[in-house]
Parts: sequence; structure tokens; C-alpha cells
Amino acid sequence: MKKIFIIYLIVPVLLIMSGGCSSDFLDTEPTGSLSQDQQDNVAVDDPIKAFSPIISGLYNSMVNYYGYHDEFGHPTIFLATDLMGNDMVQLANNYFYFYYQNDNRMSNYRAPVHHWTKLYYPLIYNSNLVLKSYSREEYDNLSDDAKIIVGQALAIRANSYYYLVRLFAKNYKGNEDGLGVPLWLAETDAADQQPRAKISAVYAQIVQDLGDAIKLLKDQPRESINNVDYYTACAILADVSLTMNNWPDAVKYAQEARKSSATLSTMDNYMNQFKGNLNACEWLWGMDINGENTTVYASLYSHLDNTVDGYCGIGAYKAWDARLYEQIPQTDIRRQCALPNQRYISMKFQTPSDFTGDICYIRIAEIYLIEAEAEARAGNDASAQNVLYELVKNRDSQAIKSTKTGNDLIEEILLQKRIELWGEGRSWFDLKRIGGSIERKNTINGVASNHRIDAQLQFGPEDSRWVFQIPKKEIEANQNINEEDQNPA
Repeated sequence: MKKIFIIYLIVPVLLIMSGGCSSDFLDTEPTGSLSQDQQDNVAVDDPIKAFSPIISGLYNSMVNYYGYHDEFGHPTIFLATDLMGNDMVQLANNYFYFYYQNDNRMSNYRAPVHHWTKLYYPLIYNSNLVLKSYSREEYDNLSDDAKIIVGQALAIRANSYYYLVRLFAKNYKGNEDGLGVPLWLAETDAADQQPRAKISAVYAQIVQDLGDAIKLLKDQPRESINNVDYYTACAILADVSLTMNNWPDAVKYAQEARKSSATLSTMDNYMNQFKGNLNACEWLWGMDINGENTTVYASLYSHLDNTVDGYCGIGAYKAWDARLYEQIPQTDIRRQCALPNQRYISMKFQTPSDFTGDICYIRIAEIYLIEAEAEARAGNDASAQNVLYELVKNRDSQAIKSTKTGNDLIEEILLQKRIELWGEGRSWFDLKRIGGSIERKNTINGVASNHRIDAQLQFGPEDSRWVFQIPKKEIEANQNINEEDQNPA
């Protein structure tokens, strides 16, 4: 009989247990939050009182410190996956270097444990603490307060599954019947040991959750940019739809997300989007970082900003792939994001010296690129050209609307996305989605690779390195996941 594996993770309002066997236990004494029975009793009459502590805890746990200086929640995934792709170079041996070498995915390594056991499944588990008090059939009749609470919980659960299934399973298209990740839902007993669901089933749940969240959050106020709102949920579903090759829905939800208050910056204001200010005009969803919740050296900025005394500042520089950077026109403001005469070291991200730079999860520029790609893949070249031009004309004073069509237009959009979202955690997921390859060695357009010799990797879309292994302790604890269910080494 397998032993039970339980990890205790402190979140501001909860004591979370996760792993092969989870137990719903609220640490009410230190925080004064409500017990589960109390929450059920007031869920209808006062959902804010019942669940706002849990919702706040969810957001805070997304930027929490998890024991090592390369474990700081959701932003960890942005940096880790970008380093696993083609476009980011790590110039020194330090934290994240094993990600850069695509050698941090094995079942007995810390990385899968952070992503699975410490971060995303606790987010799912605690979202379920909210959702178990409301049946889906009741959603239309909920009060406005309850709709806001339930909508956020659904969106966070969906976002967590979206990251899990892309990290721990193959790409959706062509692998729909393959093994995804276990589905724990509100009606699932926390102690139940779930098998790996099909990839298609995981995505179906993600789409359902986001669809419900969008309906619940429509026309509802937003407390702050920390909180998921209607437009944020639309943005996430647009990206999910793109991953599923559902071009009409990708366009539909991208267009809805673009109706938010977030707007594309001008060239003059572009670099201000990356100075850790949640009031930046392009930010659609982010997290306020202050003196109380900053994780200082264990933070995204510590590893990306060389103007402060974090890891990057002491020499563990992150640089642009020269072959990508040199495709940026001389008149494009995005050339300011790196120093080509100093090994292409990044200058994109900056935080105040006390590491209180706010974290951006989604920027409106990405939504334009999602819409443009979906239009192009649907054969709507003119629409794709127009949407792409809306972006690039705000980056390059000499930009001209593209006249490319078909695959050439798609390639142009993907190039613009690599440039625009460098360091924001999208490039590796896009490579995996389109069946791309890791190619860090060859000269491109006459520009030689500046990747380190020991990291000049070359491998194709079928390589096992695109998929993280399930944590070893999960295999040991979960009777419904065995070694034959494990991802290849």
C-alpha cells in the first residue's frame, strides 16, 4: 500500500495540504478566518465574509516564496520556460541554469515539485474550497457578490490547470487522447486519488471553467488589477482557444479582452511597461508587490533586473538571443530592451531597489498577437494584417502594414510575438504549441548564436524534454498513478 504524501504549505489564510492525498483543513486560529462549516452557512448570505480571505490567499500564493530562490510561484514559470526556449540566454551558472540546459524536469528534481505540489494543485484545491459551496446549476441565480467570488475561483482553477497540462503533458492538438493531469474538482473528495485524465478532458474543464467565469464576471466591478475580472478571463480563454486551434473563439475572446481599459502604449511610454508599476497602461492582470509581500532575492526581478543587487545584478545576466534581437529594426523602440554591444544583456525589466516591482501576468499587447495569429490561421489575412499593424505601429515609427499572406504572415506574427513578449513566459509554450524545435546553434540571417557552448541544444518537437515528469512522491502516494503513467525521461 502506498504511503500518503502530504506537504504543508502556508498561505496567508490557509494551511494547505497537497499531493497524492489532500485534506481540507483551515488554520482558523491564527488568522480569524472562518471554518468550512461556517463558510457553508454564510456562502449565500455573505459570500464576501465567507470567501474573500481564501480568494486573497490564492492571489498571494501565486507570488509566494517556496523555499528556494528559484521558487517564487507563478512568475517562476515565466522565467523558467523562457530559458528553456531559444530566445533567452543565461550567461552565468546560477539559479535557473538547469532550466536553461533543459535539464530540470525529472521526477526527483525540485522543479516539478514546485510546479505541481507547491503551486498549482494547492491553487486548485483552495479554489475548490470556494466552489464546493455553490452548484453549477445555481450560478445564474447567485448574488453579485457571489458571482464575483465564484468567477474568480473558477478562473484561477482554470489558469492553474492550463499551466499544469502544458507543463506535464504533450501539446493538445494531435494528442487529445494522451495522458494529461489529474482533475480535482469541487465535488471531488480531497482524499480521493485521481488518475491522469485525458488531455482533452483537462482542456474541456478549463474551457468550461473559463466560460462560466466569463458569464459570472461580466459587468461586475473589479477590486484591483490583482483580481481576475471579465476581461482577464476572456484573455485567458483566448489563449486556451489558440492552443486548441479553435480560431473563431480565439478571435472572439481576444476581441472581448481588448475592450478592457488596458491600452497599447506609445513608443515614448513603452519601456515604462516593464518598471514594475501596476498602473502601466498595457497591464491587464498583475500583482501588487509591496514591502510586506516582496520576496526580494527570490523574485522575478532579482533574476531579470541587473540594475539592482539581485542575482542578475551580481552577474547572472539574462541576455537576448542575438539572432532574434538583430531582426528588430533600428527604428523599433524594442531595441532598447537589450545592449547589443554588451553581449545582448537585457535591460527590459526594472524594479525599485527594494524589490517592490509589481508583477505583470498578462499584457494587452499579447491579446493583439493572439487575435492576429488566429485570424491568419483562419485564412483571414486582411484582418490579421490590420490587427498586427495596430501593435507594430506603436513600436516602430517606420512600421508598414504587412502585405504577407498565409504561412508567411503567420511566421511574421510569431516573430513579433517573440520580440514583444521576450522574458514574459510565452515563447517556450508557443514553440511547443506549433511543433517547433530548440535550435540554439545555427547561424540565422548571418547572425551567429550567442548561446553558451554548453547549452547550444538542438532537438525537435517529439523530444521528451518538452514535458516535465510527474513528481516522484506523487507517483509513490497516488494509487491511481503508477510508473507506467510517468512521462518519459
